[in-house]
Amino acid sequence: MSLIKWNRNFPSVPSFFDHLGMDDDFLANFLHSKTMPAVNISETDDTFLVEVAVPGMQKKDFQVIVEGGMLSISAEKETKTDKKEKNYRRQEYSYETFERSFRLPKNVSSKEVKAKYENGLLKISLQKVAVEKPKKKAVQIA
Repeated sequence: MSLIKWNRNFPSVPSFFDHLGMDDDFLANFLHSKTMPAVNISETDDTFLVEVAVPGMQKKDFQVIVEGGMLSISAEKETKTDKKEKNYRRQEYSYETFERSFRLPKNVSSKEVKAKYENGLLKISLQKVAVEKPKKKAVQIA
């Protein structure tokens, strides 16, 4: 048996995914999509609405922070199962986590943020505020 260092640029070493018609990044993309939830952002005249698809979680799993012009959304869920039956014992453990951050426009009030989680969808409403446009000022030349 010989060990060959894998090099994705070395064409003579076939990938397992070549047989399935997929590229080598398939697994990385699959895993990334499973841990990074989909986000939709919409805008009305008064608000921005951020919707995050995160089924299977509870309200207590989330943390939403608005600070320094940034919106940070994170979640952490830990599940432990321990089953004991006649001839066997099964212990399962899972841990899910993600964090997404978004830079907020200047016309968003950090004081008027509301979040609601229901039916697998986290909805965050960000209230817009009026932003003063810079005033034109004539400068006298001395």
